[in-house]
Amino acid sequence: MDAFKTRIEELVTEHYFQERDRPLLLSHLGALIEKEDAWPMDRNDRNLRQLIEALPNSDLQIVRDPKSPAYIAVAPTSEVLRVNETIARRAKRLETPVRLEDIARPVLLAFCANVPAGSAVYVSRSRPFRYTTIPIEADRAFEWIHIEPQYRRPGLRIENLSSLNHEDRHDLATRIQNWCVSHDVRPEQFSRSPQNVFAENAPTALERLLAAQKPEILQALMIPADIAQILSRMK
Repeated sequence: MDAFKTRIEELVTEHYFQERDRPLLLSHLGALIEKEDAWPMDRNDRNLRQLIEALPNSDLQIVRDPKSPAYIAVAPTSEVLRVNETIARRAKRLETPVRLEDIARPVLLAFCANVPAGSAVYVSRSRPFRYTTIPIEADRAFEWIHIEPQYRRPGLRIENLSSLNHEDRHDLATRIQNWCVSHDVRPEQFSRSPQNVFAENAPTALERLLAAQKPEILQALMIPADIAQILSRMK
């Protein structure tokens, strides 16, 4: 148990040294322990939370979001206040509805496009936005965000957002909102360019190009950065 305690504390310390403003989720810590096969020999079927709470003379604490039981973080005592502040901001973002008209078209497509069964869908983290189902290489993983199946609405037609009924609109907006919260990103990060926020019917040339592609073509589509920049400014 001593070796397990030491490794757990090292991983938590490393995380908050590198990403102080982002809580270390219990599930993420568990994945790291699993990858290293660092579970203690005397685990006795206890889960990670129980193991951490049972650690002797440990500075680690379990921090929960009272409004979201599945959101559980691990933090040293010195970071608990900051983690609770992050959780409060997270809850506030959940209360602010996503406006579909403000989301870039390729991002909406990533949530709604039909893709081959079993395919993982990723959306680019920054402009020019696009999505792919091709496995992401480790050295480029930071450029993409996974859209888990529970947040997607495959087959939902979004060619004309104004034609969506209230139920579909609310459902898609809620899924996008929850996805943003789960990945600790802001919906504004995926907004249309400023000149297009108030012009739903005037997507950029780049958005129109991406929206017109079939998923199997879009997966392999590579647009040079200089061309993408030009198209992103064109109506």
